[in-house]
Amino acid sequence: AQSVTEVEAEQRRRAAIALAAERERVAKLEASLAEREAALQEQQRLLDEQRLATSITEKERDESAILVDQLRNELSRAGDHLRAYSEQKEELERELAGTDPTAEGDAATPADTPPALEAYGAPDAPGAELDAARETSSPPPKAATPPPSTTADLGAVARQVRQALAAGGLGKAISVKAHQGALLLTVPSETIFEEDSGEPRAALSVVLKALAGLAENDPQLRASLREARHDRNLSATLAEERWGRLARALQQHGLDGRVVLEPLPEPVEGAPTAYEIAIRPGA
Repeated sequence: AQSVTEVEAEQRRRAAIALAAERERVAKLEASLAEREAALQEQQRLLDEQRLATSITEKERDESAILVDQLRNELSRAGDHLRAYSEQKEELERELAGTDPTAEGDAATPADTPPALEAYGAPDAPGAELDAARETSSPPPKAATPPPSTTADLGAVARQVRQALAAGGLGKAISVKAHQGALLLTVPSETIFEEDSGEPRAALSVVLKALAGLAENDPQLRASLREARHDRNLSATLAEERWGRLARALQQHGLDGRVVLEPLPEPVEGAPTAYEIAIRPGA
């Protein structure tokens, strides 16, 4: 009986040793597994960061390409505007050169009158003496003061108008030229009004703001607005509605009294397809 007890005790001891060894092996395996999981997580984190960096790089590359295209388009438009401005400037200079008054020549001044000499006594008589000559010429007349010039710098006014219109996208839609000492703007109806409607477009505000800027810089500036061309197929009621809209728009921009609405001398069928604004700067 004692030997059986000893055998059982020995078996339990060996089983405990084996269990402890297994537990230690399991602990080592768990630690190794945890290290591998940590390594995998670190690799996954690095991979995610790399993917994010790649995505950001691709996005920045796409944005850079879009920005380059936008800059190219802006440069192209700027080049077109510069060419149009240069052509308009040359055209305006030619028109102004044709209307500039020619300088008159200076009036001829009368020649100085030589002093007259009077001799007393016969020249061959003995003892005859000549008195000193007496000045008889009158002082030269004063030069006439030229009248003050009333010709305004239409070139500067035209440049200001063209710049304001170009900034509002109307550089090619509205014609600007010099005519009989004034600056003439030809504005198509479809540019400032909706089609077949009296509702004004945003372009009307651009035009009136340009005029308001001129009026602010030149208190003596005056302008007139009138109908230019007409289409008989359009309603006369439309013409009246647009005329009223123009009057209200002038008041809203502080131009009533500075820009005069000139009615037509005779009634015309239909509605206008264009308006003309004549700008006359002050002296």
